[in-house]
Amino acid sequence: MNGIRTAAMAGIALAALILGTTPAGATVLGAQTSTCVTSKADDPNHQGKKVLAATACFQSDGDIFSIRDESADGWHVEVWWQAWDGEKSICRNLNGAGTSVICKHDLTEGGKVRFGAYVMSGATVIDTGAEANVTI
Repeated sequence: MNGIRTAAMAGIALAALILGTTPAGATVLGAQTSTCVTSKADDPNHQGKKVLAATACFQSDGDIFSIRDESADGWHVEVWWQAWDGEKSICRNLNGAGTSVICKHDLTEGGKVRFGAYVMSGATVIDTGAEANVTI
């Protein structure tokens, strides 16, 4: 019974990551973890009130970044990352509110990566959200 529950929880966490909704620190596929950060931005649809705009996650199993656009605010969202060895990239979601984009990379095992969620208007940063440091 415990094995079934553990497998079910790992499956739920993996599905949530793909959908861009995995909570920070959720266990995925045994000892592998998923860590998420968010960004809030002034939403012109809500009289400038700050609302959740982006959720960026990193899953160590497979070196997967995901970025979810959380708000119909007219802006796109990105996850920016840099590995300890200097490798860096950006994963963009230009698909609009309610969508997620997944980007896979082959990062050096045992190293560290820093990533964050960004809300963008073209090339202009609207909001920089939380950042996280994780072990690959």
